[in-house]
Amino acid sequence: MLLLAKSGKRGEALIQYQSCVKALDNELEIEPSEATTTLFLQIKDGSLVVEAEETAVSIVEEVYTTIVAPFQAPPQQPAPVHRQTLQQQVHAILQEPGQLVTIHGMGGVGKTTLATALAYNLQDSFPDGVLWIDLERAIDGQGKINEAMLMGAISSIAAAYGRNINAHADLAMRSSVLREVLVRKQALLILDNAYGTQDVEPLLPPSTSRCSVLITTRNKRLLRGQATAFHVAPFTEAQSLELLKNEMGSQKVEAELEAAQQISAFVEHLPLALNIVAKCLVDAPDIRLSDYLNLLEEERTRLDFLADWEDASKNVRAAFELNFRLLSADLKAIFGSLSLFTGSSFAVEAVAAIHQRPFILIKQQLAQLHFLSLLLKAPEQVESSRYRLHTLLRLFAAEKFEQYPLEQQATTRQHLADYFLQLTKQTQAN
Repeated sequence: MLLLAKSGKRGEALIQYQSCVKALDNELEIEPSEATTTLFLQIKDGSLVVEAEETAVSIVEEVYTTIVAPFQAPPQQPAPVHRQTLQQQVHAILQEPGQLVTIHGMGGVGKTTLATALAYNLQDSFPDGVLWIDLERAIDGQGKINEAMLMGAISSIAAAYGRNINAHADLAMRSSVLREVLVRKQALLILDNAYGTQDVEPLLPPSTSRCSVLITTRNKRLLRGQATAFHVAPFTEAQSLELLKNEMGSQKVEAELEAAQQISAFVEHLPLALNIVAKCLVDAPDIRLSDYLNLLEEERTRLDFLADWEDASKNVRAAFELNFRLLSADLKAIFGSLSLFTGSSFAVEAVAAIHQRPFILIKQQLAQLHFLSLLLKAPEQVESSRYRLHTLLRLFAAEKFEQYPLEQQATTRQHLADYFLQLTKQTQAN
């Protein structure tokens, strides 16, 4: 209406209002917003004063969001098991306007499942909708930002509020327009599978808006100091068994409790892996827990049986690959070599020895793998300079190590043997 009135088509603007009233009543059984009615009366009595083009944009956006508030979350899933306390904590924070929250953890712990549950539970708290952007491919295999993907994501958010910004041909300009769009909104923006600041910052609303942002990531350091951060860890044994009971029935699990415990240990209580096992056994009731245990016993093929053939998103190896593909060539080589350490933990010195690199450099690189959730700190009773790999990440790293040239594999193994031989001599001498 405003655009018609601005162009001198007052009669057509009034007709447009009547069409709007009829459509809202027939389709949604609602009345036009107060802003729309006020605009109609101003056009009708000739008192409309247009001060700037931004006024038109504001009215168009308000009318659009009155008709439909976007809700872009994935299909609702069963409530995340054993995440109720964490979910309540994040929920309480996000209910306040202008919040920034990150949920971090290794691949397969259920970050996206938790974010999906929060999206549905918080829907009524955000009158301007819930927006969802999957950033899985925002960074390419060379660590470079995928500007086309981010520009498309920004356009999709703007389009949800009636703005077509495709005429802006660069990322910085679209990001600027996005902030203009969101500055007057109270929406929840969920950024799933974020990697770093380079793929997140172009999508953030202005700090003065009432929008809240929830980010799932494997990067522990993402927006550190700016966001409220929550860590999602794998389950305990008791939680793993309860998940299996919830999915398969208590009777079946209790009948083969020892097999269920061993399966949980083989996957080191990773929720994604446990869900895959449970779904397979539900779909094939003639297969017993002990049968599946036999499939998982061989380490070299264990990851092959932790993939849902029907749902590509439920695949442990693929979940780990998302992180691995973004590493530098140097970090990839170091990560693969960590599979050679089969004990409970390993020292930074040992990794420096097998790679013949300075201690401080290796220490920095292991810290980076730790911050990206590909490496765990050793238990508290062991000194903090030691690390370990999650059981399934070690099997994944072993697959990568076996792709090295044979000569490189042999050299790395020899350096490891030399290191332990020297360590043994030092121990005996003391």
